[in-house]
Amino acid sequence: MAHPKRPSDPPLLSAGPLLERLAVRIREELGLAFSGARRDDLARQLALAAHEQGGERPEQWLAELAARDWTPEQGQRLARYLTVGETYFLRDPSCFAAVRDTVLQPLVESRRGRQPQLRLWSAACCTGEEAYGLLFMVDELLGEERDAWRLELLASDLNPEFLARARRGVYGSYAFRQASPAWRARHFVAEGGQWRVAPAWRDRIRFFSQNLSHPDYPDAGRGLAELDLILCRNVLMYFAPEQAAAALGRLLACLAPDGVLLLSAVEAGIALEAGFTGSWLGDGYALRRQQPAATSPLRVPAPVVPLVAPHPRIPGGRPGPSPPPAPGPAGSRAALWAEALGALQAARYGDAVLLLERHLACPGLSTPEQLETCLKLAHACANGGRHEQAERWLAKACALGRLDVRPYWLLTLFRYEQGRLGEALDYLKKVRYLAPDFVLAPFFELQIRLCQGDGARAEQARRRCLELLAGQPDDAPVAEGGGLSVKQLRLQCLALGGHRLESTT
Repeated sequence: MAHPKRPSDPPLLSAGPLLERLAVRIREELGLAFSGARRDDLARQLALAAHEQGGERPEQWLAELAARDWTPEQGQRLARYLTVGETYFLRDPSCFAAVRDTVLQPLVESRRGRQPQLRLWSAACCTGEEAYGLLFMVDELLGEERDAWRLELLASDLNPEFLARARRGVYGSYAFRQASPAWRARHFVAEGGQWRVAPAWRDRIRFFSQNLSHPDYPDAGRGLAELDLILCRNVLMYFAPEQAAAALGRLLACLAPDGVLLLSAVEAGIALEAGFTGSWLGDGYALRRQQPAATSPLRVPAPVVPLVAPHPRIPGGRPGPSPPPAPGPAGSRAALWAEALGALQAARYGDAVLLLERHLACPGLSTPEQLETCLKLAHACANGGRHEQAERWLAKACALGRLDVRPYWLLTLFRYEQGRLGEALDYLKKVRYLAPDFVLAPFFELQIRLCQGDGARAEQARRRCLELLAGQPDDAPVAEGGGLSVKQLRLQCLALGGHRLESTT
């Protein structure tokens, strides 16, 4: 996940043996893989860490970091620079609803009056929004019976700053961008322009530091065993493949016999590559310690790719993205554009919308520049929860660039999320026409056809996807795949063959 470059950042650490040794050490110590485009990001963050942590000899600090084994404290300090938290309350509501209805509710019903306890772990909890949201949901599920239940909720992260913020339980308005004022008022109390977790839920989560790449779990002494539910989403996608596979094995070993490990949709490919087969749960991928024989169709949720990646690039689309706008009087247009892109990269979506709207109002913008601005506005609005505004900007983008594939792809994803599958297919036809080699188009059609129960056409789309993947290197990234590799996408296609298809044809 990219870090925005600040004006005060030190120069990039130059490519060379030192950077390569540090990348290997980070992979070994933290499990994180920085390859391809992420290598520059690693160099910048290491330079910043050396500037802040290395005292008067930052180069020597980096050299020692590359040469010696790390203490846990060193790993935690470096994690401040290499991990980014972008989360908010009520994120992925369909996934949480599926967890409630298909995992927690059956457990509550089976244990009521017999073994009234639940043990849950939010692994890589970031700043705590997921963990608190889980606590609120379980309390609502238990209702008046909650006092009779023993609920143990664990939440861990490697970044000490994230954990400190999670323990405080104080959040700004941006963390509630998907939540209604009534929901916020039910669970939080206002405090100096921010909101603190209400007394009924304070101090009920045990936050602690955990490096998921280290083999120090399962550990019953720390509660990391016999867990009913583990949430570990959007974490393993940043791990090296061997580290992700090892972490998956350890996480599964922490489950109770009927427990569930929930990953993000993108991480389904990681699980399949590591030899673990699960099932879809809402928009997540669920694994069990003891996996029963498959009795229900395998379904693929959407999107398996980021709906609102800040810089969409789809091969084969025409025309391509325009360059940054030329400076206007006093460089005002270029300055607005640069500031807007910085706000997008820093996840300040409200600021980005205001800046982009000002940029769009600048006189003299060419049609390609207007199109690019509308696309950025759609991304900023969607990420900020303003879906109706996002669709309006996409409609304007379609009018400005009738041969540009990107607005049609985003509209495809929007329509799928809204359950309007026929309209999603209509937009997908335009995507296929404008970008015949865009591999996620047939893969997404496969998902839609499966939802419609059309096994024959799903199989055609699956074969088309595999044809487009043929000959590509396994470790190559899939365009617009949010970190998904060619091998992982191929495994997902293969896993779908002959399972749901047999039951629908």
